[in-house]
Amino acid sequence: MIRKGSILPLIITLSLTAFFGYILYTNFSKKPNTLTQQVSENIFKYPNAKSWDVNNTKRPCFVYFDGCTEVPSIIEFQTTDNWPQIYTYYRDFLSQGWFVATQIYTSVPDEFLFTNDSLEDGRCEILLKRPREGIFTLDKETSKKTYKFAITCYPKT
Repeated sequence: MIRKGSILPLIITLSLTAFFGYILYTNFSKKPNTLTQQVSENIFKYPNAKSWDVNNTKRPCFVYFDGCTEVPSIIEFQTTDNWPQIYTYYRDFLSQGWFVATQIYTSVPDEFLFTNDSLEDGRCEILLKRPREGIFTLDKETSKKTYKFAITCYPKT
């Protein structure tokens, strides 16, 4: 039950939160650069992917807080294949010009970082992540898992 006089502070708090959220989003958000967008559009779609979503929208980039210089392009896809199959496919596919910067010891790690320093316009990194196993990450009816790429390119200056 809300007490008398407690609605005004709630309205003020919500208004200030919305205002500062808008300021942060408009002043500290940017889209991935053109090189990142080009590389993300040229990644081969996984052959058994049930969906393939390339996201090049604006994202917050707090230069002063976390050293963000470039915003990644995100690719999400769903498949019923297992993680080792996906890693093997992209390890073989990205072997031309891309270098696996992840140490492999005894088993397939949860994420891989592919780098390419030989692009004429700059340097790129592709981070391929395995989905976290949990209640909400697996579609029980179809056993599809969602995998994610984060592509970030740094143009030559």
